[in-house]
Amino acid sequence: MAWRDIVTHWLSDKVLTRDGNLATLDLMKLLIKKNMIPTALIDNPTLHSIMLRQIILETLMGVTVPRAPQGNNFTYHMNAKEILMWDMARKNEKQIATLEEETGVNLDHYHKLNIGN
Repeated sequence: MAWRDIVTHWLSDKVLTRDGNLATLDLMKLLIKKNMIPTALIDNPTLHSIMLRQIILETLMGVTVPRAPQGNNFTYHMNAKEILMWDMARKNEKQIATLEEETGVNLDHYHKLNIGN
């Protein structure tokens, strides 16, 4: 299970329980418990930014946009949502690369090291 999967599951649990408390610190603690990030990163602002952006991306995926006419003979889905998601995902990947340079930790592969926190 990747860190993005844990964010998705955590977010869906919050929505289903109507908890409403989407504290990134709680998410960090869960990721540490699941051995997805090292304990030393719990206060890292870059990682909090990554998690916040991932929460927003996951939320945005659940938003549907109606069809809108573009011309005389066909319709299309308005692409504002897709453009926003692409932009956020690109920025998140840049932040992940920055975090990796800062800490030497690759978020996608840290759990494979099997280091207990």
